[in-house]
Amino acid sequence: MKTRSIVVALALTAGVGFVAGRGFGGEEAPAPQQMKEMIRKLATPGPQHAELVKMAGDWTAQGTAQGEAGPAPMTGKASMKPILGGRFLVQEYDGEMMGERFQGYGVTGFDNHKKEWFTLWLDSMGTSWMSMAGPDPAEDAPLELEGTWDTPMGPIVFRQVLTFANDDEHKVEMWSTMGGAESKMMELTYTRAK
Repeated sequence: MKTRSIVVALALTAGVGFVAGRGFGGEEAPAPQQMKEMIRKLATPGPQHAELVKMAGDWTAQGTAQGEAGPAPMTGKASMKPILGGRFLVQEYDGEMMGERFQGYGVTGFDNHKKEWFTLWLDSMGTSWMSMAGPDPAEDAPLELEGTWDTPMGPIVFRQVLTFANDDEHKVEMWSTMGGAESKMMELTYTRAK
């Protein structure tokens, strides 16, 4: 409860500073109607969000994950659904990786203000989360996201590449960089369940 009070107090303080005009680098704040229109425009789903909605449904996944003895089979099922009016896509994943049950939960979206894609991932292999972001790619180009995950071994840089074959199949590849060397962690092909 104390943490919630602190968060609310910080949000209110930031909001008061923003409304007072200090949230615009010392410049005059826009008129209330201008601000309302700007916020509405940024909150309106666009073509990138329409692409997310097309991914809704049930999927099977097959691929490999890098283990100590080399690549090991990875299989699973995913359910993807749009939330909050199609602004975000939630993925619930349940499968097997390196002989163990593996569950994951992800949220993906496109930030109209920053003009970038982002994803937040949580899974059964730990209690921390990972976030990645990247620019909107050219049409038919893969989507590439990067992020850093703080671990007891130090920060690990992750890179994820999402390639669409068509509306019913896409591939996710993940690399990690530790000690200056990048290595492939996994490759997973999602196929829409019929």
